[in-house]
Amino acid sequence: MKALSSGLIIKTIVAAALFMQLGLCALSHYSWRNDNEVATDNKSYACYTFNLMSAGVFSHETESPPAASMRRAPAYPVYLAMVMSLVPGLRGQSINDIFIVDGEMMYFRRKADMIPFFINSLVLIIALAALSAGVVWKLCESRYYTVAAFLFVLLEPSWHRHLHPTAFFRNDLFATLLFTIFSLLLYKAVNRPRFLPFLVAGMFLGLLALTRAVFLYFLPPLLVFIFIQMLLVRIPIKRNITITLFFLAGCCIVVMPWMFRNARLFDYMKIRTGGGTVLGIRANYNMMTTKEYFASFLYWSGNTERAYFSRFLLHTMFDEKDYAMLRRDNPDGYYQRGMAGFSLEKQGVEGDEKDEALCDEKQIGGGVGSLLTHPFRHLLVTVPMMWRGMQVSKVPLFGVALFCLFFLLAAAAVLRRQWALFALLVPAIFSFFMHSLLTHNITRYSMPVIPVLFIAAMIVLCQWSEKNKDRGVDNISDSFRRD
Repeated sequence: MKALSSGLIIKTIVAAALFMQLGLCALSHYSWRNDNEVATDNKSYACYTFNLMSAGVFSHETESPPAASMRRAPAYPVYLAMVMSLVPGLRGQSINDIFIVDGEMMYFRRKADMIPFFINSLVLIIALAALSAGVVWKLCESRYYTVAAFLFVLLEPSWHRHLHPTAFFRNDLFATLLFTIFSLLLYKAVNRPRFLPFLVAGMFLGLLALTRAVFLYFLPPLLVFIFIQMLLVRIPIKRNITITLFFLAGCCIVVMPWMFRNARLFDYMKIRTGGGTVLGIRANYNMMTTKEYFASFLYWSGNTERAYFSRFLLHTMFDEKDYAMLRRDNPDGYYQRGMAGFSLEKQGVEGDEKDEALCDEKQIGGGVGSLLTHPFRHLLVTVPMMWRGMQVSKVPLFGVALFCLFFLLAAAAVLRRQWALFALLVPAIFSFFMHSLLTHNITRYSMPVIPVLFIAAMIVLCQWSEKNKDRGVDNISDSFRRD
């Protein structure tokens, strides 16, 4: 009776959280109902997509003929160009055929042209929800928590901005889907250590890196992780080394052709430019004063102006000058200072693609040097950056609760030596700490881990509510062996 009561309480809390998620989703659609412009990153990805479709050139330019570029990672524009080429009304169209270009803004000429992009975003959201629900069903075998996982991911407000023109072309949904698939593949590869699963997992890491270049930095720690994991499950050393090399080969097969292309065209063997700017911004946040440091926890709570309670506390406990430097739109703030301090002009270069590549190389060196100048301060600032990374929901403590359940499951997996389960969580762990250490950790950087957070939360809550040792965490490492 006691167990039944606790299970009912947990399921009631989950149901209440789902209603909250539904409300936030509806509020998000209302907030973005008039966001019809295509600008900033969205504009760049739109240009890449339609230049690939019309001219076969990977370029961010709106003029014709477009010149080759490497300012963005290629995977999502290539995917989107392939999908949109199947639409008769978009096939072969240039950027100026589809959009009205007005300076830094672009607008769709015809509303009918928005429909394929809306459908694409909707399909990606449904695929994410279905994949997350499938993982929860495999690991928990609970219909309630499987449906809950599906609805939580389906109603996640972060995705639904991509159903509006302002974010049709952003790669967040695509990166999140690849990240979730990669986490699952790593789980299955560690669960059944064979060469082919590790090769495929490596290839998906390569695709993930070609969607967001920062994920290429996962490769060294993941190689170490795989090697140690194979030792722990007593795989012979030669087979262990071969498995690790298969994973490395899978990643290189996918990534290296694009890096060779950039080396040939721009003398810069990287996936894209822009990494140095992020390091520079992060280095500037290390200059926070004591008051700014403590104000940042409230300022970054909820990541929205509608986080009314945290904003009330912020305005009550601090003066505006104590958090003014944290504002992204403040021209003298840390963000804009980091952007300006690592600009082309500051680096003494011109402005074409090869010069941008040279500038990025200088930026990376300068950014790393700035971070190492104050290592202790850098580690201190990592704490509010971790807090900022936990704000995956517009309700501040909801995101924190998800991360707490996630790390609880990770700790339980280690203590119980459930290495396959731990492998499922490792990419999200790497992502969280890497972005906290090396970037300013805005909400977009945390988006790919959200489905894994919901999966982990459902597993833990299922274990607590079911109290059934044949389900949930206790036997989770054997779940695929039951097939």
